[in-house]
Amino acid sequence: MVLEKYIDIVLLTCFIGINIAIAMVLAPLLDGVERKIRARLQNRKGPPITQTIYDLSKLYKKKSSATSRLHALLPYIAFVHVAIALAFLPSVLRASISVYGDVVLFIYLVSASVVYIAIGSIASGNPFAGIGASREISMLMIIEFIFALIASTLAITHRTLVLSNILPMNIYMDKPPFLKPSLIMLVVILAILIYIESLRFPFELAEAEPELASG
Repeated sequence: MVLEKYIDIVLLTCFIGINIAIAMVLAPLLDGVERKIRARLQNRKGPPITQTIYDLSKLYKKKSSATSRLHALLPYIAFVHVAIALAFLPSVLRASISVYGDVVLFIYLVSASVVYIAIGSIASGNPFAGIGASREISMLMIIEFIFALIASTLAITHRTLVLSNILPMNIYMDKPPFLKPSLIMLVVILAILIYIESLRFPFELAEAEPELASG
């Protein structure tokens, strides 16, 4: 029994690791697809879909320009928070640790990662990074409040905060959850929030792209 328990833990850990790895690969690929579509709309060939992965690998090989230990450490802490948040969500292999967490913990992990990145920007000592950090925190205060309302809707609909009871569809419901008006509105609002979180126009204030482009 003890051996089987350890085997289950090892398998669950491996499956969660695979899910996180797949998410890390899909994210830059989706960005590459978006860049490709944008180029096609402008009658350009555009970069390959894997261009974002090449950019990230090139950036990773560069020498660190961290000005302090805090500046160098906080991005890794933010990454760990995001990885743990992904571990709560079953994806390809439907393996997760959602039974150990609830919606409140998930919101904390996602929000804390943004806060750590903002603090790291301020710790760099660069005044422009400080401006970007303040803009990021301002966006966070608005987005996470709406995200909390979405989580509250899910919790009220399923009458629980535990993610393992919210994520799977309950086949014994009188009406499938995706047919409920509140959840239809939730999906629409969540799609808008995802667009805002991706820092696309006109919500790229934290990256200050207009200021950089104008010199």
